[in-house]
Amino acid sequence: SRIPERILGASNTVELILNDQLRNKNTTELYNKLAHYKGIDVNSSSMLTASLSTRGFNHPRSERMLQMVDFADTQSPGFGLNFGNMFGISELDIHSIEILHGPASALYGANAFNGVVNMRSKDPFIHEGISINAKAGTNNLLQVQARYAEKYNNFLAFKMNVSFFRADDWIPENFTSQINDLNNNEEGSPLGYNAVNIYGDLDQTFQLEENGIPIDTSITIYTPGWTETDLVDGDE
Repeated sequence: SRIPERILGASNTVELILNDQLRNKNTTELYNKLAHYKGIDVNSSSMLTASLSTRGFNHPRSERMLQMVDFADTQSPGFGLNFGNMFGISELDIHSIEILHGPASALYGANAFNGVVNMRSKDPFIHEGISINAKAGTNNLLQVQARYAEKYNNFLAFKMNVSFFRADDWIPENFTSQINDLNNNEEGSPLGYNAVNIYGDLDQTFQLEENGIPIDTSITIYTPGWTETDLVDGDE
């Protein structure tokens, strides 16, 4: 309702998560921390691509989940999708997160069919000083965040946030032959074969003939295709 009110008296189910609670959850992605709370589903498809949903209808793009920062919509204007916290704010600058479960269109419109996530940032008039957060992990993961806020007087204050993140995403390397392909060749066949993590390995089946007469035998040839490393090599 955009006015202070008691959670028990709110007209909708609201989950209030404070900054202190988020710091106790050790994950790289902010939205993965929210998965520990009731009624919240998180779908992770990459390091920084995690989508949120409440009360079912989970989807990798979280299309019908309204996500805001201080009541400003953070949805990608070009794609009309939500990509985790890529367009959100630094964890150091989060004061609290309010989550409205399920349909909330009465207050926020039809695009809030699956719920609302509103991140409240820290007020520089109240939260001053320097804060630094650093994380390191496997897959060459490195995350560094810094926040600086200063209050000059009762009418003028500023804050600045800087974030850096890098990691090597998981690359699938299962090159065994797919068993659910009835026309598939054995692994290592000179005619090629349909591998689990090879993409673009198209097939073409040929009917064999003997003296110009088709016989009950056919062969299938597969194009080489590309591995996932070939497709994303050099991407940053």
